[in-house]
Amino acid sequence: MKYCRIREGLSPGRIANKLGIDPSTYRAIECGEILMTPEQAKSLAKILHLKPQYLYDAALQLDSLLTKVVVIRVLKARIEKMKEVIPVQEAD
Repeated sequence: MKYCRIREGLSPGRIANKLGIDPSTYRAIECGEILMTPEQAKSLAKILHLKPQYLYDAALQLDSLLTKVVVIRVLKARIEKMKEVIPVQEAD
């Protein structure tokens, strides 16, 4: 998305203004910290001269990646808790 924004010569603040959202929210969307709504994706696609499907697909991929990151964090935390309860023996 950032590449497309730069290609169009637009700042994050300008796009945020066109989308009617706070610039910090747009930056979070662009960095993948939060997902955009379908309406925002449709508007952003028009602004960046993209097909909406491109942004929908990217959002789905990002959602999948974010979900996996959360799952990994939860599993690592559970493993650490198990190590506290069950002593781990080193292999010889």
